[in-house]
Amino acid sequence: MKSLSLLVLIALVLSPVPLTAQVVARQGSAADSPLEEFKSPMVLDLPLKNFREMPVGTGKDFKEVRKYYCEDLVLSQLLVDKREDSHRGKPSGLRLDLHGAVWVRPSYDRLATLRFDVVKGEKRFATNQIFNINAEEGQTHSFSTSLKIAAEDLDRLFAEGEAPLLRVTVTVQDNK
Repeated sequence: MKSLSLLVLIALVLSPVPLTAQVVARQGSAADSPLEEFKSPMVLDLPLKNFREMPVGTGKDFKEVRKYYCEDLVLSQLLVDKREDSHRGKPSGLRLDLHGAVWVRPSYDRLATLRFDVVKGEKRFATNQIFNINAEEGQTHSFSTSLKIAAEDLDRLFAEGEAPLLRVTVTVQDNK
């Protein structure tokens, strides 16, 4: 009996007909993406709460904007620097210098408009826009602008209550 089992085992191993198991594949859990996708226009509200206490000449790198895509375009960089906006004989206001870049995914060309507003509640204290940024596929395009806040508005902007915000509105069009 042992020799018969051994003979069958040898025959199976040396057999030209392969014995295969069926492969089974299953769907794993969907990975959570850290990126968020939006249709145009996309609005980002960035807190400026601590900007009053920050020394002049310093700023903030809003790295968190990199995870928000609008029609395949992303703000890949946004730096906001605090500057004094002085005029002879008048109290100094505040100037926010904005430097950044947009990036578009490969296989897409986009035309972007960026609007920057300093707001508190429903009140707008400063605004500026950059029109028609020609963002070509896979490329980074830099931009810079500034926002000026008058000296007489600073106390209201940084008063108790709601925190002031830098509101960034990103409007994107296909650029074929």
